[in-house]
Amino acid sequence: MSSGEVYQETRTLKRQPSEPPPRKEKIHINGARKVVKKRVRTQRRNVVASFSVEDVPLGRGPNRKSISNEQENQYHHYLEKFEDFCKANGLRWPPTNKTDLILADYFDILFQEGHGVSVGEKSLAAVEYKWHQVKGTLLRSRRALRGWRKEVPPKSRLPLPRLVAFGMAMRMLSLQLRAMALLLLLSFDVYLRPGEGLTLKAKNLVSPVRGSGRQFQRYVIVVRDEDDNLPDKTGVYNNSLPLDYPRTSKWLGQALEKLKKGKKENDLLFNVNAEKYRKAFEAAGGWLGLPTSFVMAALPTTC
Repeated sequence: MSSGEVYQETRTLKRQPSEPPPRKEKIHINGARKVVKKRVRTQRRNVVASFSVEDVPLGRGPNRKSISNEQENQYHHYLEKFEDFCKANGLRWPPTNKTDLILADYFDILFQEGHGVSVGEKSLAAVEYKWHQVKGTLLRSRRALRGWRKEVPPKSRLPLPRLVAFGMAMRMLSLQLRAMALLLLLSFDVYLRPGEGLTLKAKNLVSPVRGSGRQFQRYVIVVRDEDDNLPDKTGVYNNSLPLDYPRTSKWLGQALEKLKKGKKENDLLFNVNAEKYRKAFEAAGGWLGLPTSFVMAALPTTC
């Protein structure tokens, strides 16, 4: 018997007529368990992850329903950026057993380019969602994220300057993208959180009430209606945001009212594809001559 094995002896006691049924006793060598645990920990540290990355068919079942369509579009966007990096550097796509090393190098490039740590976090989540085999093995990538957070702490997303937001909306209107232009203006007006604008329903736009108090004379957007059982990121329901920005209060609510006309209560207020909105948003900023990094930093990240 080796020194690391646990010795167990089973002894069956002789039964007398008046005694209860025989019992079994386990005898352990003192200290053997600690030796075994120490060896197991050493073996785990020396393990080199080896796997092949293959696409996992998502189908239409619960696996795909684990995230929203907006989140899936976001993951697709970050995977495309990672794919571009791999192909630009002559690396295999999809990556194989070097996924962790390649992703960590990709994070170094993003950090040097001045991106926020949220880009790395979402890229990591996208890789783990696409290829579930790598989850729990991306140790270098997670270590890179920890260092990234220390060097560049996360910051709140700043809104676009008013002139830029209005200019981009005018460009969308010139391309007959009216719903996208209104979504952009509303997001700017009430500073919606990521994804909240795209999930607004027709019932979430509350019209003014005639003959009531002054506080009811404006259009109101209700974010995360409790009936939908979907709170915001802080766990709050029924956030009421009045459209009271002086430069838009006289016409934005009326424009949204026209957009809402003919829709049922649970229909989406903005029937806009998230990926198409992202591309239109980027193109409008480019038309104004703005750097892509500047424009996309203000775009709701779940689009």
